[in-house]
Amino acid sequence: MRTTLRGFTPEQALHIATTFCHYFPAQLEHLAFLSAIAAVSTSSFSGLSAYRSPTTQAQAVYKATVKLQPLSAHNEEFGAILRDLCLRLNEES
Repeated sequence: MRTTLRGFTPEQALHIATTFCHYFPAQLEHLAFLSAIAAVSTSSFSGLSAYRSPTTQAQAVYKATVKLQPLSAHNEEFGAILRDLCLRLNEES
């Protein structure tokens, strides 16, 4: 388990969603759900990540996006983009 994994702030998630909706026929419908997805991406306890790996973190973000459906449409595609961004944020340099 890594001590920290990079995720999204609610503001970053909003920016990603706004950009996504510019290219896909969807609208942001639930701002609170988007904030919850950002919280999933940064979940930790006493400074330790709640996830064993970046892959499990990214999969949790995808699942939360599909279940919460913050957009009016294309939530699976949006979740896939967030998943891939989580993986890229946590790539070993």
